[in-house]
Amino acid sequence: MKTKVMALLLALLMLSSCVLFGCATGTEGGAGGGAGGNATAGEAEDPKEKYDAEIKNLNGHEFRFYAPEATSEHYRGHEIYAEAPNGDKVNDAVFQRNAQLQQIYNCTIVMDGSVGSKVD
Repeated sequence: MKTKVMALLLALLMLSSCVLFGCATGTEGGAGGGAGGNATAGEAEDPKEKYDAEIKNLNGHEFRFYAPEATSEHYRGHEIYAEAPNGDKVNDAVFQRNAQLQQIYNCTIVMDGSVGSKVD
């Protein structure tokens, strides 16, 4: 009997904390709350406001990634480097990301596959 009462009190305590703290968010964002409640529907976020770190000029520094030559389609450095967009979602996203980084930071990103042994 004593354990049932304690279990009921704990359950009520947990539910009351959910009601008090769970419903307090989301008043500005409309129904459902969620992230991004401060932005209006027609207003686009400025990407420069997302990061407050200083954008540095790297003066053409070359970032070289070494990876073994791959004989398998599934084992390549395709998460790091892409030569050109080819219609593949991952490849195109990597290419776009690297192009953006190279433009913003004035650097180059290169992958060298001649180092190491071939992967089977």
